[in-house]
Amino acid sequence: LDMMANAAFYYGVLRTLSEEDRPLWTKMSFAAAEANFMAAARDGMDARLYWPGLGEVTPDELILRQLLPMADEGLRRWEVAADVRDRYLGVIE
Repeated sequence: LDMMANAAFYYGVLRTLSEEDRPLWTKMSFAAAEANFMAAARDGMDARLYWPGLGEVTPDELILRQLLPMADEGLRRWEVAADVRDRYLGVIE
């Protein structure tokens, strides 16, 4: 179940990001992405991460406020049933 949830989350976010009018890398500098990577590696769930439109957030805030809704939308675009989306993304939540 965990692996399916991770895959649903990943591919849902990927679908949404890939179809945005303006790619993520045009909204965030490489330096900010690198700083996010280093902070996450060093501090884990206590990291402070930059996300365009949100500013500085913790990983759990980023997942709950931004990435889970993106994953749900991406899966919806693939016509994944709502109950299936809820089951798998609920594991991530």
